[in-house]
Amino acid sequence: AKRMFALMGEAGFTAKDKRLEYCEMVVGRPVGSSTELTDADAVAIIRALEDDLQNPFGGREEPAGQGEGQ
Repeated sequence: AKRMFALMGEAGFTAKDKRLEYCEMVVGRPVGSSTELTDADAVAIIRALEDDLQNPFGGREEPAGQGEGQ
């Protein structure tokens, strides 16, 4: 859990509701509290966070809709 919360902080998820939204997106079900997460959920979230931190825009150089002509 410590690793997951450390990565959440690195990724800028400081508000609880935003952290839970991210968890829901990764695990694919509603999450009302981090205590509801299984060990497998935590591993999946950590992997997703690590990937997002290494490739913040999914490999794009800037967020979608922020390029030229937008």
